[in-house]
Amino acid sequence: MLDNIFKKTIYEKRWMVVGWSISTALFCFFIVLVFPVFRDAFGESFAQIPDSLKGFLGDKTAYTTLNGFVDIQVIYQMVFMPVIMGIILCSGLLAGKQEQGVLQTLLAQPVKRSTVYIQMFWASAVIIGIVSSMIFIFTWLGALIISEPIDLSRLLQATISTWLVSLLISVLAFAVGAITLKRGFSGMIAGILFFVSYLVTSLAPSVKYLKIPNDFSFFKYFNSPSVMMNGLRLSNVLVLSGITILLAAAGFLVFVKRDIPQK
Repeated sequence: MLDNIFKKTIYEKRWMVVGWSISTALFCFFIVLVFPVFRDAFGESFAQIPDSLKGFLGDKTAYTTLNGFVDIQVIYQMVFMPVIMGIILCSGLLAGKQEQGVLQTLLAQPVKRSTVYIQMFWASAVIIGIVSSMIFIFTWLGALIISEPIDLSRLLQATISTWLVSLLISVLAFAVGAITLKRGFSGMIAGILFFVSYLVTSLAPSVKYLKIPNDFSFFKYFNSPSVMMNGLRLSNVLVLSGITILLAAAGFLVFVKRDIPQK
């Protein structure tokens, strides 16, 4: 299987894919099923929440239409699932193999470093895409069960946006891991950046001094403005894709030339 790192990586991570896919699917499915309860019992109450909390909870519209509810409770919250999985996955590929003492053995085989890096990158993209797709599939199934209309085109666009931002933060962990060969460090950097970016973008609408920092937050380009309500902006896609490519290129340029210490 050494002649195809892409297939080998997906095969090795098959149970991770299954576990995270099932978890994401169940969360999305049951969140959608409770929409009628929120709409009937809490819609009016949420109209009175402070502006400072609307970035986290949404407003009345988010609890009276399924599109709005999915935007706040599924898209904006379930992004944590593919992101966390992606950080665990990507920090454990090159850096993880180095800590296990098998990276040097892998690179001693008749396979180029560039091939290892690129195929692991694409395997990660596919795995994150599989988990992200559960958001679309099981949100749609939930909507069918409760007989509520939902804009499938917008839901698909929101799922694509989720995949893009998850891939970006995962590639950050992958690139830092390729550069430092430190699994814990790469995961920490990616996790901190994701949390800070999420917090800045969530609070920016109600905290004036965060408006400028928010322009540098990659999370701003994930769901601002709401994809479920406004559609996916090409400019946001280009920003997320561009940063991902730059991070992947930086890791690639260092990894193909660096020394691999023997464990």
